[in-house]
Formats: sequence, C-alpha cells, structure tokens
Amino acid sequence: MELVRQVMIQSENKTMAIGRGLRICHLATTRLGGAGIAASRLHDALFRQAVASTFLTEDRGARGDLGYAALPPETRTWFQRLRSRLGMASSDRQRWTRQLESLDRNGVFASGPGGRDDLLHDLHVQQADILNLHWVAGFLPWSVFFRQVRQPLVWTLHDMQPFKGIFHYSVDRDRAGAAARQLGERVRLWKRQVLADVARQKLTIVTPSRWLGQQSQASEVLGRFPHRVIPYGLNTDVFRPWPRAIARQLFGLPQDCRLVLVVAERLDDYRKGLDLAAAALETSGLLPGWEVVAAGAGSMRFAGRTVHAMGSVPDPRLMALLFSAVDLVLVPSREDNLPNVILESLCCGTPVVVTQGGGCPEPVIEGRDGVVSRSLDVRGLKDAVAEAADIAFDREVISAAAAARYDQSVAAFAYLQLYGSLVGDL
Repeated sequence: MELVRQVMIQSENKTMAIGRGLRICHLATTRLGGAGIAASRLHDALFRQAVASTFLTEDRGARGDLGYAALPPETRTWFQRLRSRLGMASSDRQRWTRQLESLDRNGVFASGPGGRDDLLHDLHVQQADILNLHWVAGFLPWSVFFRQVRQPLVWTLHDMQPFKGIFHYSVDRDRAGAAARQLGERVRLWKRQVLADVARQKLTIVTPSRWLGQQSQASEVLGRFPHRVIPYGLNTDVFRPWPRAIARQLFGLPQDCRLVLVVAERLDDYRKGLDLAAAALETSGLLPGWEVVAAGAGSMRFAGRTVHAMGSVPDPRLMALLFSAVDLVLVPSREDNLPNVILESLCCGTPVVVTQGGGCPEPVIEGRDGVVSRSLDVRGLKDAVAEAADIAFDREVISAAAAARYDQSVAAFAYLQLYGSLVGDL
C-alpha cells in the first residue's frame, strides 16, 4: 500500500512539473453564472499551483494579480459606427443578437455563433501553449477561430450549445417556436461543417458529467473528437459544514423547524424545474412543519409554506453557510449538466433530492448523499422528498466523501494530466 502511495505521489509531482511548464489560457464569456463560476474555480486551482494559467473574459474589473484578464471594448471602424447610427448591425455578433431577438423563442435563452473578431489577436491567446474553451457563447467567433487557431484546444462543455446550434439544452429547443428551431438546425449543420476540417487530435472535449459526454459523443458536431469526463471542482475550505445554529442566526432563519432549500440563478427558470418543486411541496401531508428557503433572483410561489426569500447570494462563503443552515436541498432540474449546487451542498454535508434530469443523479450515492426521483414529474419528486425526510443522513460522511471527489485540486490534477498529454502536439 505504501508503494502504491509513493507511485501516486511521484506521478502527481511529475504532472505538476509538466503543468508548470505550460501556459494555459482559459476563454470564457464571463466569470458569472454556473458555467463561469465552475470555469474560474479550475483556473484558481491551477493558478494556486503556480501553473501559468490565465482566464480571459469580457468581464470588467478582472484582477491581473490573480491571473484574470479582460478583453478591451471592441474597436469599431468608421464604417461600423456609421452602420450603428443608421440602425444597422455593425458586427457579426450584433447581427446574431438581433436575429435571435426577432425569433419566436417563447422566452427561451439562445445564442448564435458570432463572437469577438479580435479574440485571436489578444496576447494572452497568442502566447498560450494550450487554449481551454469554456462557456464562450457570444465570445468565440466560429467563422474564423477554428481555421486560424494554432494551439491544441481543450473545450470544457458546460451545456449542449456547442453541438446543438443556438439552444443550450434540448428542453429549451423543444419549447421554442418553429422558426427558432429551424434556425437552430441550420446553425448545427453549419457548425458541423466548420469543424469538419479540424484535425481530430487538435480538439479534446471535456464534460463534467458522463451524461453530457454521451450527448456530445453522439452528436455529429463533436462526436469524432476525443472526450474526457472531469467533474467540477470547488474550494472545500469554503464549502464544508459550518455550525447550523450560527448559520441560521446569520440569515435570520428559525432554529426550531426543518428547512428545505431551493437554489437557482433565476427561480422562474423553466429548465431548473422549481415549479415542479412548488407543486410537490403543496402536497398535503408532505414535510409537515417544514419551511422553504429560496435563494436566487425572482420569485416562486410555494403555496401553504412559509418561505424565506434570500434573493441572490453571490458570495460563496455565505452560500456555504446557507447550505449548512438547512436540512435538505431540492434540485428539481428538468435537464442539467452537473449543477454546482449539488456538489456544493454535498461538500457542506447537506443531503440532496435530485431529478433524473441530465447529469443530476451522478454525484448522488442514494441513501448516503440523498435521493434520486424515480420519475421527472411532481409525483416522483414528492415521493423522493418524502423518502429523504425519513433518512437519518450522516452529514460528516456526506461531506468527507464529496470533498474527496470534488475538491478543486482533484479537477486541477486531472486537467494537468490532460494538458501534459497534449504537449507532444505542440
């Protein structure tokens, strides 16, 4: 056993040494939202390991001392400025924005393949040995990027948009109007054509969940490229169990009742399924005396329940305290990749109830970490919540097991191994 441990340590040290000799540039539209947060956590972990990692985005206020950089505002020629004054689109990205806004999308978010024409001219991009793409909607200029880029590419998928066309999830496409779906199909076929001339060894696809990896491998757009599954990582010094009484006091939550938490960037996001959660919790006799804590923008009505609305909680330390304050976290997504909220909750030792939507069940060992709904509907969710309420979960066991799997050092090490395997292609 000691010999095995020594071999693992030597392998890790060798991998770290290779990683420190590489310059990695992460490309992402933003550091915000689930995808941006997950991507920045990878960069932070690499940066702390003294890897030459840069995170390039459009966000203002990027801290260079932490390896973040922001592209400057786009410069426009006099002709582009004239087109803007005449009410005409002045760039490929603007044309896509206007076209998508004119479609019958039924409120569904979509994004086109337009991006920053100056992206490849940035020094961080030019000096990198490997480019790691993340959520790059509206940032990556598909029409020129893959034809001109010289470095090996790693693309960490955070949703299905890279191989779906304009939609980020199948459930979104299915809700949109006919014209939007038709455009999405045309874009999907165009993406397939764009990538047809890219050498197979030039692009490696990474997915945080096995489910998303299977969807990508089955696609005509990305299916022929190598795929790896590397789950998200997070800072387990922050996301760990905190004293419940103190956490509840901080948020003004009651000490004498049980609490169930729902979290979403937007509580009314159809794909996140909080309407299913609200309908399930309206059931008479389910979780008697339990109250609801809701974190996120907007609102969702939970009839017959006392609701503690937290609003958006952007600070990860406060979010860790909120997970520690509650008894159960409910994640009712209709379709999702590997929601950060599940990993964060488990690392804080709080059990979860999740649906079978996409990759949601993958982190959950049933009976130890929580319960997976048997069906993606109100009845299935209600039964899962009732089952979870009767289990005496061991929060220390949940937290320890999750930290071993999802500490950001684990993800960083896996990425360094991948980057090192691509060195021969430089």
